[in-house]
Amino acid sequence: MMPSANWLLIFLFGYVYGQTNDSGLQTMPYGWDVSGEYFASVWDSKVKGTYTAKGDKAGTYSFQWQDVDDAIVAKGFITGKTDRVLSYDGTFEVQENGAYLSLYGWSVGSHCVEYYVTDNWGEYAPCGPGPDDVKGTFESDGDLYTFCTTPGGQGCIDGKGESHVQFFSCRHTKRSSGTITFANHVAAWENAGMILGELDSYQVIAVEAYAGSSGSATINVSEGNSTGAVLSGQKNTNGNETTEHNTNQTISNNKKGGDNKTPHHKKNNHKKPHRHRHHRHHYNQLESEE
Repeated sequence: MMPSANWLLIFLFGYVYGQTNDSGLQTMPYGWDVSGEYFASVWDSKVKGTYTAKGDKAGTYSFQWQDVDDAIVAKGFITGKTDRVLSYDGTFEVQENGAYLSLYGWSVGSHCVEYYVTDNWGEYAPCGPGPDDVKGTFESDGDLYTFCTTPGGQGCIDGKGESHVQFFSCRHTKRSSGTITFANHVAAWENAGMILGELDSYQVIAVEAYAGSSGSATINVSEGNSTGAVLSGQKNTNGNETTEHNTNQTISNNKKGGDNKTPHHKKNNHKKPHRHRHHRHHYNQLESEE
């Protein structure tokens, strides 16, 4: 049973399922929910900040947050697929500090990975300055993505692994509506030696707020149709070339002394806060229901 202090914190954040606001969205329960058309999830680090999370029984949710240490609100699917195509549309506004709008999930088993395909962000872009190991760039769904790995910290979502890593793909142009063809990212990652494990955990379109962030988002999620893979310009750590694109953005392979940042990411001079966390509770809850 959760300690009473945490129950009080949840109550203060407003997780009382069944309340409604003027838009007709209901307050989303803390944890996971499979009663609607899409899997829904609300999680936070219980450190600081306040927020509200509301949603309908279909694919829409809203998330407002203030001074949050780390919190995630999401809708999607209870398990992942490499060939899944997700579409989303809505609004995403960050007043300060860190936040992501991403296709998000975990792989478990042979490779515990927390993965992100990030289409919008706040002050800190993934695969920018900091501890990220940039692997290359490729084209998908109408734009370039830079992709990288970074240490994820201790623990795995399944409660079995001792540690996990994080995989990121970051779109070069921010957007709050679009389609993400996950297979294109899996192919790029695998070509660079970034291997996922089994996709037995959830796969969602998520808004994550962290590092004292404040902001708001309203997102509608649906399964989409791929716009096609364009993997020309794919780079990994096996070659020495620099690939040029018609957007005048370039990237080198990840070698010492090389410049692994695109001009887009060089504009971010802030060091991204590194987040060590694991979300074991989600997976354990799902296991207990099976």
